[in-house]
Amino acid sequence: MILLALLLIAVPLALVYNVQPDGAFSIPGADELARLMPWRAPRVTAALVAGALLAVSGLILQRMTGNPAASLELLGVSAGAALGVTVSVLFIANAGYWAQMMAAGTGAGLVLALLLTLSASGRISGEKLLLTGIALGAFISAILTLLLASGDPRVMLIATWMAGSTYDVEPQTARYLRCAARSFS
Repeated sequence: MILLALLLIAVPLALVYNVQPDGAFSIPGADELARLMPWRAPRVTAALVAGALLAVSGLILQRMTGNPAASLELLGVSAGAALGVTVSVLFIANAGYWAQMMAAGTGAGLVLALLLTLSASGRISGEKLLLTGIALGAFISAILTLLLASGDPRVMLIATWMAGSTYDVEPQTARYLRCAARSFS
């Protein structure tokens, strides 16, 4: 209940407050707020829905692996998604939003399939599965770090993507995410 109350306070603040160049907070007037809402509302919506979907996927992953410590980041699934986006950006000319999302899903799916195959075989315990996921995630992260260090301007998109930026979120993307979230409920 406390987290829900904090969320109900944080969302309006995220929509309304401005940060001035000197770091001070201010509340815009009605006219300025009307101009800002088409930009802010989709981004706040996308951040909320993405957080909710990550929570649901983490819960599903914990159930599937039987390990309460399992998470997308810890098992390397997030790193697999980042690698998928990186491959799409580097090898597909003008990889658009949907191509990147499909590549992210493919990368995450391949890592998850590998981990679930190991888990289902019964040859690996929950602790070893966790360690395998950590090692796989570290290996993929090392590859991504090398690519980021290469200086290729295309890879800078990956740095933004990995940071979880909502910079490029448009209203149609936020609507799509809301529909995706409804399908889980």
